[in-house]
Amino acid sequence: MIRSFVLLVLLPAFFVHLSCRKSVSAKPVSYSLIGNWRWVRQTDSIRDNGELYDTLTPLSTGLDKWLAMNEDSTWSLTQNGLLAQIGVFTLVKVSNPGGGTGYLLNFQRNRTDSTVVYGLSSDTLYTTTNIDDNGKYIKDIYARTPSMPD
Repeated sequence: MIRSFVLLVLLPAFFVHLSCRKSVSAKPVSYSLIGNWRWVRQTDSIRDNGELYDTLTPLSTGLDKWLAMNEDSTWSLTQNGLLAQIGVFTLVKVSNPGGGTGYLLNFQRNRTDSTVVYGLSSDTLYTTTNIDDNGKYIKDIYARTPSMPD
């Protein structure tokens, strides 16, 4: 009887207590995005004669792109040494179809929103922009760098 009481009442209450505790070491979700990012390559899912388009790189395009994500939620994109775009960014919480929640990265520029799926792996930032509802997308890959070029 006591064992049943412990298993049915106290054990679930313990897990509820653990799940409701706030972690003092947790950092804001956006903290890992803060920094300078150098564009490495772009791929897409658009087919050209049955093949994926070639991967675009700084060497193949002549574009040297740098993305700065700042602590005050501002961002800037520099191309070939010239400021190309500026704005603010936010993380948008969304429900995942399989359960749980995730975040989308929203860039705002001149009152226009551009929301992308993003991922971080070590010092690599992946952004994916959906082109249409048929699964076509563009994926950009950035590498974290200590500073922007002069």
